[in-house]
Amino acid sequence: YYPKNAKFWNQAIKDYYKFITELQASSKENLVPDWVTINSAGRVIQSPPNTGAESFGYEAYRIPQILSRAYQNSNDEQAFTILTKFSEFYQKQLQLSKGNSDTVYAVYSINGKPLVDFEDVSTNVSMLSAFHVSGDDSLNRLEASKIVGQYNKIGYWGEANNVRNQQAVWRYYDQFYTRLD
Repeated sequence: YYPKNAKFWNQAIKDYYKFITELQASSKENLVPDWVTINSAGRVIQSPPNTGAESFGYEAYRIPQILSRAYQNSNDEQAFTILTKFSEFYQKQLQLSKGNSDTVYAVYSINGKPLVDFEDVSTNVSMLSAFHVSGDDSLNRLEASKIVGQYNKIGYWGEANNVRNQQAVWRYYDQFYTRLD
């Protein structure tokens, strides 16, 4: 799309992958925080408490969905590697929740401890996006219960006023179910 700026965009993509990989490496569960603080030298520094730096939640959940689209469009191995690490975390959570209806909580610490005791549709979209790429066999069962089961016949998923969830699910369906190729 940007032939005059292709070099710039290719470098931006490489930097993004490198940054996400470094963030994953700093967490024992390969999670990334919702927000980070970066100094003028481009290094991540300790963020103040309650800034999202300590949680893998609603902002960070977008990363698997974005990377799954990148992988789907270009078979990028770096995107696949990053997504596989997210998929492994989600699979571990499903194994931990056996007997508790495959619960994947809405927010985790970056070291993998649940910070809330509820699920959310956008969390599940992130998980399913990673599973699509990694080929996880839990995908079909979970998709039926976590996404389709949340659909309200009036035309929304979960809570009607939760715009984040509506956008996440529509992007998910657009990505995985409306492609013509």
